[in-house]
Amino acid sequence: MEENLNYSDRFWTKWFKILGFPEEVPEECPSIMKSIYEVWTEKVPPDRIALVCGGYEMTAKEMINCSKRMIGAFKGLGLKKNDIVAMLMGNGIPLSLSMLAVQLAEMACQPISILQKTPEIERQLRESGTTTIICYESYLGLIESIKDKTQLKNIIVTSERDFTTVQEATVSDPPGAYQLRNLLAQAEPLDPSFTRDQEDVAVLIFTGGATGEPKGVQIPLRGFNYFEAIINTLFGPLQDVLVGHISMVVAQHIFHIGLATWLLGMRLGCTSYVVYDPRDTRSLYNYLTKPGVFFALYAPGQISRMIEMEDVDLTKIGHVISLSGMAALSPELGAKYGKKTGMSPVQAYGQTESTGLITLNLPGLLNSFGLGSILRKRNVQKIFVKTMPVLNPLAFKSLTLLVKAIGPDRLFGSTNHRILGFTRKQYKKKVTEEDMKEGIRSIGIPVWNTDVKIVDFEDKKTIVPVGEVGEICFKGPQRMKGYLQTEEGYTGPGYDEEGYVHTGDAGYMNEDGMLFITDRTKDMINVSGFKVYGTTVEDVVHQHPGVAMCAVIAVPDEKDPNNERVKLIVQLNREVEPSQKIEEEILKLCEDKLPPYAKPRCFEFMDEIPMLHTEKIDKKLLREREQKLGEEALRA
Repeated sequence: MEENLNYSDRFWTKWFKILGFPEEVPEECPSIMKSIYEVWTEKVPPDRIALVCGGYEMTAKEMINCSKRMIGAFKGLGLKKNDIVAMLMGNGIPLSLSMLAVQLAEMACQPISILQKTPEIERQLRESGTTTIICYESYLGLIESIKDKTQLKNIIVTSERDFTTVQEATVSDPPGAYQLRNLLAQAEPLDPSFTRDQEDVAVLIFTGGATGEPKGVQIPLRGFNYFEAIINTLFGPLQDVLVGHISMVVAQHIFHIGLATWLLGMRLGCTSYVVYDPRDTRSLYNYLTKPGVFFALYAPGQISRMIEMEDVDLTKIGHVISLSGMAALSPELGAKYGKKTGMSPVQAYGQTESTGLITLNLPGLLNSFGLGSILRKRNVQKIFVKTMPVLNPLAFKSLTLLVKAIGPDRLFGSTNHRILGFTRKQYKKKVTEEDMKEGIRSIGIPVWNTDVKIVDFEDKKTIVPVGEVGEICFKGPQRMKGYLQTEEGYTGPGYDEEGYVHTGDAGYMNEDGMLFITDRTKDMINVSGFKVYGTTVEDVVHQHPGVAMCAVIAVPDEKDPNNERVKLIVQLNREVEPSQKIEEEILKLCEDKLPPYAKPRCFEFMDEIPMLHTEKIDKKLLREREQKLGEEALRA
């Protein structure tokens, strides 16, 4: 490890130089919502398909017209700038349209997970103080039952069949509520405004609740506008020829992390294929094979299910830039995906508190061109640092001219797979399995203008040396404004006196500035004074070819109440049957590759490991289940 490396020096920014990007982006960013509106009204043809879901294809003209009418409807209901509009809907055109219209109306949206129970929905509505909600008509009874305990005045309902190929010809307003399609038909269209302050709240979104009660995160417009700077930096002049010619797949819940993907796609003028149910792997695959699909964001669970799919050709989706987020992706799982598709996924890392983005594995992208292992060499890095600032602008200019010459629709349309097939062949030819794993292992480098530090688990003010494991902390323009005040009177901002959010994730940064996740701090296991990180064990278990998914949790040590033991829970591939032989093979793998204290002492096969709506493994539920089993055993 190099001496005298300090997080405050942002030594990871060398990668921006290596790739030919500026070390920082402008702090004052233009309004991304204004850019989105201009893209869809001035740059994208009105007949271009904007949104696809449930077989329904909404054009750019229809999307903008509906958005303007919704702005008029909000004004007619007495709503004003910075009011909050809650939404209780799953993925689909109604939710996508509502999110866009609320932002263009200069209000804040409060997406609520449809997987939450009634008491939690009621609490979130009470704490936000919203007066308006847009929800599926199937939730109308629930909303009416809690309305008097909240400040709700306006209830707008939409059918799950609305804006699909099976929508009803006419709809009627239910008693005490408005039907969305009727509201749009009756409202006068109004143009949007773009006068909000950078610190005005754009989204109020509650955390997934993986480690406790969900907290209301206030994401300011500043966090959204930061994406405008990133897009301008990453795509440069190329975005002008991409707009209106590429597509993306929204594979995550828009009421959570899918919101960031949706925002990026809208800004680039993408046709958005919205997966109605993110657990529907077949629909996800079918959308990914559509001509023009450029990128998608997955969770590791979705990648695992994709690999297991039968009767599909995964090389047909090898052209898609696949970002993996929500949870750490094991190198073994990523390499399996890379071998089957011809393109490894690229890890990104973020939290609700960071508008979804803290790090991005930009160096990992180079693996797609067989350059990953080369650029890990210091002498090569020095050459790139000197040459790329000059070559990068020339490369962007040349690529832009090439795209214009070929024709964007021809390049990213029907011939998409054939043209980009060369990249896949080069990847398979030049990238070894070990290089694949190395390129996937890290969650990347902190994105522009972002500071990261790693602190001691106990003494939160002590910064640990580079290379040591601690709690990951960050600050930057994408950081939340703060947590919403709770009914219990909590008013803490959610960050320390230096402005850093303590993520609750354990990890370390190496001397190259690459960040690695080891576990959630609350998921770490203490075995005889040693800390066991779940991802360390899980990465080893994923090396067994029969493992689809696995989870490691702590269980009490019956011999020592102050100690814990490691329990391993395994979900096998569909074609593999649980057996004593498989268990022994997995445990032998752990014995060979893990220190003695980290070896699992308890083992269980599970048909389906429970997942949160964020597609993270629900370790909280697994721990509660284990505790319940222990209590039942004691009673017996």
